[in-house]
Amino acid sequence: MRENMSLVNSLIDVDDSILIVIDVQEYFLAKLPAEEREPLVNGIVWLTSVAIKLNVPLVITTENISELGGVAPSIVEKLVPDTSVFKKMVFGLAEDHEIISAVKATGRRTAILVGLETDVCIAHSAISLI
Repeated sequence: MRENMSLVNSLIDVDDSILIVIDVQEYFLAKLPAEEREPLVNGIVWLTSVAIKLNVPLVITTENISELGGVAPSIVEKLVPDTSVFKKMVFGLAEDHEIISAVKATGRRTAILVGLETDVCIAHSAISLI
C-alpha cells in the first residue's frame, strides 16, 4: 500500500485535492450508447471510492434535479452519509455561489473533475475554476 501511496502522491498532492463529481444522472447517461454507460459509471464509482478512502473531499452536483433526476444510484451507494449534493443550474459550477463556497471551504486547490457532459458542464466548470 505504501508504494501505491507514493505513486499517488507523486502524481498529485492528495492533501491539496478535491474530487468534484458533476451531473452523473440517468438523464445524461441515457444519451450514451448502452455499452458505454456501465464502464463509465464503474470508473466514476471507483474514483469516488478512492477519494473517500484517501479522505479527499467530495463535491457532488446535479443539474436541474427536479426535471433530470438525482445522482446515479450506484454513486449514491458509495457516498458517506451526509455528503452534500448541490443543485447546479449553471454550466460552470464556479458561477454558483453555494457550490464554489463549498469548494473554497475545503482549502484545496487541485480540483479533479469527473462526470457528464464533458463538452459543456465539465469544460465550463474547469474553465470557471481556473
